[in-house]
Amino acid sequence: MTTQVVNRTWISAFAIAGISATSGGEVLSLTFNGVNPGSSASYNLNSGAVGSWQSTNAGVMTWQQGRETFCIQLYENISFNQTVTYEVLEDLAFVPDSQPGNMGPEKAMLISDLYARNYGSIGTGAEAAAFQLAIWEIVHETEVAGGALNLGLGTGIARFDASLTGVMSQAEALLNGLGGVGSSLNYLSFAGLRGLTNEDFQDQLIVVPGPAGLAGLMAVGLVRRRRRA
Repeated sequence: MTTQVVNRTWISAFAIAGISATSGGEVLSLTFNGVNPGSSASYNLNSGAVGSWQSTNAGVMTWQQGRETFCIQLYENISFNQTVTYEVLEDLAFVPDSQPGNMGPEKAMLISDLYARNYGSIGTGAEAAAFQLAIWEIVHETEVAGGALNLGLGTGIARFDASLTGVMSQAEALLNGLGGVGSSLNYLSFAGLRGLTNEDFQDQLIVVPGPAGLAGLMAVGLVRRRRRA
């Protein structure tokens, strides 16, 4: 798969090396600002059934605190200017928290590989939308074909469409490139990738900035410990 590398200022804020592991219990408060870059898209989580298609925006979710994420949960919503307190999870197998349910280790591995191979190449709205569709397909698909997840945007339980030229073909290429090429699959890991979870709002994926991991967020007062009952 050929991917055009585009230098982006927002990518530079998210270093992926030297991130230390974080323990459970950290929370991060974010105020939703919109999707940019990205594109309109539609999704169907009912095997393409008539009347089950819904519209959304697919791409980089931006937040007033200067953070950027990708969504992993289409069954829940979030509104403009809404502040959400997320719990930060290092293990992606345990997000999202409700429908479609925890990813589990296999999907978490695919998501990590997707980020490792493609996250640093996102530049245009079409690329951001394609990356988002690939995430949604991995997280929401449950149909198995030939012993593996049926990761086709137009087949299976989860189906997607986008009108912007290039989005669908790019998303399919991202999915087809998982594990690399050739007979021996090699799934890559991506340091610093965290899940953000909230029982009432869309769960997210975020790349923790800086070599100190969450310490950089704590320094500006965005992260605090969740009080346990």
